Parts: sequence; structure tokens; C-alpha cells
Amino acid sequence: MNTQTSTITLAYTTFVESVLRYHLCIIYGRLTSDMKRKYNHLINTARKLSKEKLETFTLDEIFNKHFQTKRLRMFATG
Repeated sequence: MNTQTSTITLAYTTFVESVLRYHLCIIYGRLTSDMKRKYNHLINTARKLSKEKLETFTLDEIFNKHFQTKRLRMFATG
């Protein structure tokens, strides 16, 4: 892994995926298929630029993984 690749990966996980994780449980139900396609294009572009295997591959996978975690935390504390 070179410096440029690690910088792209770090930028994606810090700025894109973290924002998606935080807001996705709120906005996911209102996203149109065109909006989901655009988000997935952004994710795929970041994956291609990083030349690494990113942890998540689609908007749906990000939503399912992180929404389940938040839901489990709510039921565990409530």
C-alpha cells in the first residue's frame, strides 16, 4: 500500500463512510433509487481509487450493518 492509497482510504472512511453511518438510519427510508445509485457510485469510486478492499461495498450493506448495531444498543439499554 502506498501513501496515496492509504490517504484515499483514510479520507473515504473518515469523511464519507462516517457521515453515511451517522445519518443513514435517518435518511435511508427517503432515498430514491437514483440517490442510492449515486451513493453506491461514490462508494465504488472510492474502492477503485484506494486499490484496497474497503470494509463495506454498498449503501444497503452500510445501512444494514450499522442500523442493526444501533438497534441492538437501544434494546440493550432500554
